[in-house]
Amino acid sequence: MSVFKIRMNLAFTRLCFEQVTEGESHIDEDWKQLKEAIQEAAEQTIGYQPKPDGRGWFDDKCHRALEEKIAAYKKWIDRPTRAKGWNTKDRGRQPTKYVKARKEHIWIIV
Repeated sequence: MSVFKIRMNLAFTRLCFEQVTEGESHIDEDWKQLKEAIQEAAEQTIGYQPKPDGRGWFDDKCHRALEEKIAAYKKWIDRPTRAKGWNTKDRGRQPTKYVKARKEHIWIIV
């Protein structure tokens, strides 16, 4: 049996024993205690590990492309014309395609 399973069994047994001795239980408190027990057992087993940054794919080129898209939209919204509308649509498609491709590329690598 793994160390994590042993620690989880001990924590769960301790929580069950506390509930039996107290008699009355509240579901919110029970869930909070269970969550804390799981987190404590995990930290003791593998240590604290921060959540990985999920936006590593969003680079400066993505940021610049989206800024250009927003600038084109603001220019169009200031005085909407048909020509500016087509320009905005074209400018809107390119950054969206680039960002999607970049995101998919990262998911393929991982």
